Amino acid sequence: MERPPASPANPLRVVIVGGGTAGWMAATLMARHWGEAAQVTVVESPDIGIIGVGEGSTPQLKAFFEQLGIAECEWMPACNATYKSGIRFAVWPRSLLTISPLPSATAIISMRCLSDGSSANTAAPD
Repeated sequence: MERPPASPANPLRVVIVGGGTAGWMAATLMARHWGEAAQVTVVESPDIGIIGVGEGSTPQLKAFFEQLGIAECEWMPACNATYKSGIRFAVWPRSLLTISPLPSATAIISMRCLSDGSSANTAAPD
């Protein structure tokens, strides 16, 4: 038997097991995408604390907030965030020691936030 199309009257029910960064980000994107046509539930354990895996503001995070409709000039200051320009894997064996470069600031920052909270499309300085 096929499931009827999801709608507010017959919502798609999604359960995400694990409330870490990935779980909550996935839930947020799904809720944004499906709106009232889905019920998204995150199940997390009160016994598991914050692991602190060292999440960073890589360029992909900018795209995540863009999909949510949240401007960079809103979330960057609110989170006291900065973009990473590279990642050094120092605990890897010497033969695998590398710095993984991320796109330059010019590629990352496509707009500047003005003091009044609005934005203007301007190129970042080289």
